[in-house]
Amino acid sequence: MPVGNSRYGGTLSTASNLVFQVAPDGRLIAYSADKGDKLFETTTGQRLGMGPPITFLVDGKQYIALMGGTGGTASPGQNGTNGAPPPKQKPQLLVFGLDGKAELAKPGTAPAPASADPHQQ
Repeated sequence: MPVGNSRYGGTLSTASNLVFQVAPDGRLIAYSADKGDKLFETTTGQRLGMGPPITFLVDGKQYIALMGGTGGTASPGQNGTNGAPPPKQKPQLLVFGLDGKAELAKPGTAPAPASADPHQQ
């Protein structure tokens, strides 16, 4: 994968020939596993404490989820400006449907409430 290192996010591969990567700058990127072509990229608005992506299936629909943000104590070796602790960022769970069409809410805003069963959208 072209971005990241051992301190940030991670990767997830699926049986459907996809590789998902969480980048240190808060992006979620999807690649084709066999060719490495970038298929999807979105900015999550999270830059700190990015966790690895996971996948799960509900009613036949596949989802990708990841956590981002901070809370508690900073990890050893993480410093902000001039050696100060890094800024905190409200933790957020992000879940993407693989065939989803919804827009990701802008950082600091609440997403619009679902008007119906999200599995049917």
